[in-house]
Amino acid sequence: MLSCASILARVYREECLWKWVFEEGCQFSRDFGLGVPSLAKTLQWLSECKDVIFGYPTVVRFSSEVVQKILYFECVKIQWFDLYNHRKGENEADAFEMPDVHASHMT
Repeated sequence: MLSCASILARVYREECLWKWVFEEGCQFSRDFGLGVPSLAKTLQWLSECKDVIFGYPTVVRFSSEVVQKILYFECVKIQWFDLYNHRKGENEADAFEMPDVHASHMT
């Protein structure tokens, strides 16, 4: 019974992914394989669709460990300012930190 439920869930997930309407207003490739973050096809898709400021489209599960590592090591880190308690003399551009593109992170 568990096997049957697993197959049905996979088929349903794949159908949902193929019918997904991207909220971002632009089209992304649907060549993401099974959508499992540890598989090569999905990793390739994650690499191609990544935006260093905004991350990924809403179809991506941001809680995935693989996705979190990519976001941490390859995307801009942002320290949000509290505009009401903004200290005089701070520059908003200082909130952005560029990723270290030479860091080894996928081990």
